[in-house]
Amino acid sequence: MTAPDPAARPPSHLGRHPGSHPESRRLLAGKTVLVTAAAGTGIGFASARRCAEEGAVVMLSDLHARRLEACADELEAALGR
Repeated sequence: MTAPDPAARPPSHLGRHPGSHPESRRLLAGKTVLVTAAAGTGIGFASARRCAEEGAVVMLSDLHARRLEACADELEAALGR
């Protein structure tokens, strides 16, 4: 068994900068998505944003009403809606 060449380039999907993602292909156009625990900066909000970028109508849900409203506003502003 040979050791991997440290100078070899990683596959293209591993070489992206953190936070980057592929361009939207409208994979969720015409779909509705419900995202729970969406009032924050974690995976819920990130999932909601990506689904919206892919063309879905996104409904957000969380126990924290004030933060939820702020996240909904941020999502609308980020997507230009």
